[in-house]
Order: sequence, then C-alpha cells, then structure tokens
Amino acid sequence: MLSIERLIFPAKKGANVAAQPGRFANFFSLWGQRILTFNVFCLSLAFFRATSLHAATQFLAGLSDLSWRSEYATAFLMLGIFAVPLFIVDLLMEAGNQEYPFANTSYAFRTALATAAFVVLALFSGSNLNAFVYFRF
Repeated sequence: MLSIERLIFPAKKGANVAAQPGRFANFFSLWGQRILTFNVFCLSLAFFRATSLHAATQFLAGLSDLSWRSEYATAFLMLGIFAVPLFIVDLLMEAGNQEYPFANTSYAFRTALATAAFVVLALFSGSNLNAFVYFRF
C-alpha cells in the first residue's frame, strides 16, 4: 500500500510543503494523501486479522451497513479523547518543524506526562486479551 502511495503521490523535493506560508491547498492535499493512505492501510489489515479470506470479505462488506449502533457513541468518544489531541500535537509539531516537542522541557514534566499517559492507557485498556495482529501467525 505504501508503494502504491509513493507511486501515485511522489514526494516533492525541497522544503516541507505543508510548512510553507500561504500554501493551504498544499497543506490540505498533503493531509488528504496521509488520511487516504492510512485508511487504505487499515482496511488491508482486515485480511491479517480475519481467520479466512471469506471472513475478511464479510467484514469489509459490513462496512457498507450504515445503520447506527449504540457502540458507535463510545467509539466516537474514544476517538475524540485519544486521536484528536494526537492529531493537534502532530499539526503543532509540523508547523514548528519539530520532531520531539518535549525535548526542551524538564525531566519532571516529561516523567509526569509519561506517567499520566500510562495511567490513561491502563484505565481504558480492555479486559479481554487480544493478541496483536502479527502474533496470530
């Protein structure tokens, strides 16, 4: 999938396109490409997680069922709690051209942040043991 993405959307030479001032069209184009690549990649993982090819195609066919379920509210809440802040941090890192945003902060702040992230992860983790997709082989 990543090879196809590189073929369709070749990398531009020079400075970071999204960080150039006045380049909103390029910014949205870049993020559109990232979102498309990520979603196609995630859809392809269904074939690794499913027990058979038929089960994977049934799962993907189920994506066309647009009826509302009560579980979706919880999923959207979790998405808002976890994904939106990470997306905002990523945008800020890209705008500031930084790879490690907390590198210049104090050790105590970084330790407190890591501890808080660990506690949140422990509180919201499920009780069912689900093996990571690559451990199923």
